[in-house]
Amino acid sequence: MSLDRLAPAIFVLLWSTGWVVAKYAAIHSEPFTFLAIRFALSALAFLALCLVLRVQWPGRAVMWKAIYSGLFLHGFYLGGLWWAIANGVPAGISGIIAALQPLLTAMAAPLLIGERLQPVQKAGLALGFVGIAIAISPKL
Repeated sequence: MSLDRLAPAIFVLLWSTGWVVAKYAAIHSEPFTFLAIRFALSALAFLALCLVLRVQWPGRAVMWKAIYSGLFLHGFYLGGLWWAIANGVPAGISGIIAALQPLLTAMAAPLLIGERLQPVQKAGLALGFVGIAIAISPKL
């Protein structure tokens, strides 16, 4: 099986374990320190992989887009999430709030960038919303 087929499963596994890691890391470390170390190690691993595979580096414009996207997506988003967990928000609740991100993005896209959703995308978001509603219903 190729890495292309395994990559989505690996991504979901790593992404979904983030809240468990955040909960236990908050006990032993300040969240921004932990994330800085985590991001630095990830960057080194990514750089090593790129060097081994001899990938072509993107141009300056693409590189800057990746940097500011990373700052917003991982710096602000994960930083805020980990800070909240470290300050007492349950990991499960923060996970549910984070699960709303695709829905909020889809609602904002037509207003901000004029992007319209296809029917299958709307169905997927509706299904995701139902899943979130089921997950939070015991807390209501």
